[in-house]
Amino acid sequence: MHLKTALYLAIQRHPDQKAVIEGDKEYTYTQWGERIYRIANSLRRIGVKKGDKIAIALKNHEQTVTAMMAIQIIGGIAVMCNPKSISDRIKYFLKNSDAKGIIFEKDTAKVASSALKNSPKCRLHISIDTDDLTIDNTILFEKLVEDGNSEEPESQVKEDDVGIIIYTSGTTGEPKGVPITHKMTFHRAIANAISAGINKEDNHKVIGLMPLFHTIGIHGSFIFSILYDGTYFPVADFIPDDVISLIKKEKITHVFASPTHYHMILSSEKWEKESGECIKYAMYAGAPMETSLIEKCCKEITENLVHIYGSSEMYLMGCLQNCKKYPGAIKKTLFQNIRVIKFMGNPEDTVKYGEEGEVIADLRSPEAFSGYLNYKKTKTEKACKNGWFYTGDIARLERGPLIYVSGRSDDMIISGAENIHPAEVEDVLLMHPDVSEAAVIGVPDERWGEIVMAFIVSPKDSLKVEELDEFFKKNQKIENWKRPKKYRFVQTLPKNESGKLQRFILREMK
Repeated sequence: MHLKTALYLAIQRHPDQKAVIEGDKEYTYTQWGERIYRIANSLRRIGVKKGDKIAIALKNHEQTVTAMMAIQIIGGIAVMCNPKSISDRIKYFLKNSDAKGIIFEKDTAKVASSALKNSPKCRLHISIDTDDLTIDNTILFEKLVEDGNSEEPESQVKEDDVGIIIYTSGTTGEPKGVPITHKMTFHRAIANAISAGINKEDNHKVIGLMPLFHTIGIHGSFIFSILYDGTYFPVADFIPDDVISLIKKEKITHVFASPTHYHMILSSEKWEKESGECIKYAMYAGAPMETSLIEKCCKEITENLVHIYGSSEMYLMGCLQNCKKYPGAIKKTLFQNIRVIKFMGNPEDTVKYGEEGEVIADLRSPEAFSGYLNYKKTKTEKACKNGWFYTGDIARLERGPLIYVSGRSDDMIISGAENIHPAEVEDVLLMHPDVSEAAVIGVPDERWGEIVMAFIVSPKDSLKVEELDEFFKKNQKIENWKRPKKYRFVQTLPKNESGKLQRFILREMK
């Protein structure tokens, strides 16, 4: 199935149901479909053809999902850009994707304008704001709606056509473009719903917290909402108190968020246990969640907290419902086949129960990508070998079978020829009552090769290194030699929009 058909069927099933709500803007499926068709026909009229790429540098808005749909139903390709990117990164997205146009807003106009100075091929400029036209030859989004024909556009879109390009999160450096076909989009959204045990008959009200330049935001929230006849509530700026108000007012049923989102929501003074009574499905992904936060989510939101493990390249590689019983664990999912193999091993070199290795995923999955966009062949070949995608994630296999993903192989600290997992050190640091966040990296050391350096976020200015070191020495859950030898106190830890820690930035800060 391609998205044009998915939209048509949603309109036919529930023409008068609300499809998208943002603030005081509400659209039924019929109204929203007409809005999408008008944009699509206007884009075609001004020269957008099948295969043309249009960059979208927007926060989570109604216009973001409307543009994403309109571009795809006429055979175009939506290039989803992080709206918080600097101008050089936007320029990279435009060049790497060979984008013909860009859609921006007031908050992204400045970086878009700077990026466009060195992007001569990107000649179509569309703004969703009516009060800030800082880029030459800009067309207003609402003008395209006004001038467009409301009839369903003719198109020759096929399910194997690329419809979206997303970029990897760049936790280890330069983002890589991941082309996603219409068929992949369908399978990703359906796999997410089935694996999480979501009932088709429920009246889904889906809050869009995860960014729409991320596969979770697109497939786990937005596209899921269309396929399951839901109402989608995009959130442009994450302000915990505002999100809590929205959940209570609209009786949100479906939350897919990062651990950081959940932590900030539950830490708000506005949050009450009754605030989450309407939530039937709560999922998390993007980063590991601390056991204490899992327990708090299960107590104050829903017992059925679902852990999703995946990537931009493969999407949903693992999932576990009711994850309180096995915190941090995942099981294999419907459309995927993953293995834990020995480091540097072949696909057949699987580990035994209790052993660690690298997670690999079968590229025959209908959710799987087929290679990076315009990227070095050697890099793609390193990730994709013998029909398998090598994730670079470290995991332990246990009976069940259960898989516990603990970190990245390139994050491993090797001190005195011994391996130290960042997560095991961070878990101990987080036990200290005055540590709200912690992250560790390996830094060069003449004697040991590497030693552990910890970055600490604490609400108390009086917390001392000596206190942390003594606390670590007394802990019985980890060997003493693994304790940090260097500390640095910081206000925040660098994370991407999905909540993933960016250790490469910590390495630059050291």
